[in-house]
Amino acid sequence: MTDAMLRRRDLAAAALLAFTPLFSGPADAKLKIISGNKVTSDSGSTSTSTTTSTTTTTTTSSTTSTLSTDTCAYGPPLLDTLGRANFANYCWGLNRDTSKSYAIEQSTDLTLHRHRFEVRSGDTWSGDAGMSRNRAEYCCTTRQANGREVWFSYAMMLHGGAPVSNWNVLGQFHSTPDPSEPSPSPPFSMNFIPGEQLRIVKRTDPNPMTTKVINPTIMYERVLSRNRWYRFVGRIVFGWSDNGACEIWMDGAKVVNLPITNIGYNDLIGPYWKFGIYRAAAAETLAAEYANLELSNTSLLSRVTSPLPIV
Repeated sequence: MTDAMLRRRDLAAAALLAFTPLFSGPADAKLKIISGNKVTSDSGSTSTSTTTSTTTTTTTSSTTSTLSTDTCAYGPPLLDTLGRANFANYCWGLNRDTSKSYAIEQSTDLTLHRHRFEVRSGDTWSGDAGMSRNRAEYCCTTRQANGREVWFSYAMMLHGGAPVSNWNVLGQFHSTPDPSEPSPSPPFSMNFIPGEQLRIVKRTDPNPMTTKVINPTIMYERVLSRNRWYRFVGRIVFGWSDNGACEIWMDGAKVVNLPITNIGYNDLIGPYWKFGIYRAAAAETLAAEYANLELSNTSLLSRVTSPLPIV
């Protein structure tokens, strides 16, 4: 970038604090899978990777994920005068088809910390006008600083239904593009894809301006069962110069172990958390429940072995 471009980039930084970009969906072409100290592309070729410690195999859990037998009652989300939700010590925007009461709901007993999402064929958020997308998700209004540790913890259950026919994003850290920069796919996302597979991916780009498609690197994948709770804990440090980190636990087992890695974009302002359902338009209905969401800049490691009860 020229000095003039960098100056314009810095002057426009303040305007990004209220900016909520759209996510164009995961680029599934030319996926890469971390395996040992190699990165394997979908074409079968390999190249040396700077990350060396993760796995793509399913690990037996040290905690129990139970089948859902509860009958939690849900109703409209409680919103403030600006139409935002407030829970888990954060403020949240709602991206959903406002004409559909089922799109986003929360437990009628607010002490349960439960949220339900559902998307059906044709459900469209106004921000996705003209795009073939279905969406029902919460969008955190707080950005996370690059280089700072951020933790998340929650339980998730997918309701029974027809198998998914395209990509779905169930949770993601979305980037905050710099001025005049196109919005890239998220640096971290939890995807649900055909074959009923959970796929956890990362993206990174060290360039000050990201102007090309950044293909994802798969960190972990496994089949998910419907009507069953899964518990997740994550620790991420966003950094694109071998100063990032990504560690994910699922049902008490560590499934991603990258204490030193590249993850994220070279942006002035860091990413923000979104969760719910975001997908390519599809005919089938998909519903999910989330419980006990926590987002923190201090450690949530204790949630790995002592998760909050789902009630």
